[in-house]
Amino acid sequence: MGNQFSQYALGKLYFYDGDVPRDKEKSLYWLGLSAAQGNAYAQFLIDNINAQSNPSVLLAATRLFRQLENLFHEDYRRSAGVDHIDRKRRGQLQEKKQAQGHKRDDHAPQIHL
Repeated sequence: MGNQFSQYALGKLYFYDGDVPRDKEKSLYWLGLSAAQGNAYAQFLIDNINAQSNPSVLLAATRLFRQLENLFHEDYRRSAGVDHIDRKRRGQLQEKKQAQGHKRDDHAPQIHL
């Protein structure tokens, strides 16, 4: 069947007239293959492709939804008390603690306010 993300990218490429000439039929073909594999963004484009006269408006709307999704995800993590730290920084902190004499599996008690 192919990769749903690659199919989605091809569908967008044909729809938005970027590096290749705009071709609505090819766009619908690739977006349809991607949507058949469960890609919600491809299905959204298919559902709204005829309603949009200007594809840049649709692109801006999908980017806005993606940014809102990221904001809600970050807000949820903060409210749930889940702090995120990248692996590199976590490793640096762990090395520093070990240099100060802490054991590798030594964890500070968690304090809930």
